[in-house]
Amino acid sequence: NIGTKNLETERLVLRKFVPSDYIKAYENYCTDENVTRYMTWYPHKDLNETKELVNGWVSKYNDNKFYNWVITLKDVDEAIGSISVVEIDEAKEEVEIGYCIGYTYWNKGLVTEATKKVIEYLFEEAEVKSIIAKHDSRNEGSGRVMQKCNMMYYGEQSYTNKGEDVSLKVYQLLKEDFIK
Repeated sequence: NIGTKNLETERLVLRKFVPSDYIKAYENYCTDENVTRYMTWYPHKDLNETKELVNGWVSKYNDNKFYNWVITLKDVDEAIGSISVVEIDEAKEEVEIGYCIGYTYWNKGLVTEATKKVIEYLFEEAEVKSIIAKHDSRNEGSGRVMQKCNMMYYGEQSYTNKGEDVSLKVYQLLKEDFIK
């Protein structure tokens, strides 16, 4: 476990959250029902809710098991989304990743670009052996991101989200397949 380090792609900077990011996170994605529809959390009701969330993340960066990046455009340093490791299985050397981005930024390939970079980082630097990602079966856009990142469909899981029984599609990428 080596924790969150700044990453760069052609169009993006993935970096640690800083306390002031809460304002743009709130404006760009935390309050948007389109963004939160299939997430495990509801749209934020006020700015303080986002501020507390971001401050909680910032306080965890000293933990090398904490991987959480704010997604920013290179030419505009503001929070437009996030990508993180949401679960670690140390015995399997496997992590689960999750992401979200503001509705304005959908269908531009930005989440795919960010996810590919995080996958590369987790395999090459954090030395994990397997990466999984899950999406609500109704959220086909998220599944397309996983497919574009060369993740393979692994199966489905039942899940209760916001009081509703849903099916999650699970994707996986093994380090050996990534290297190929």
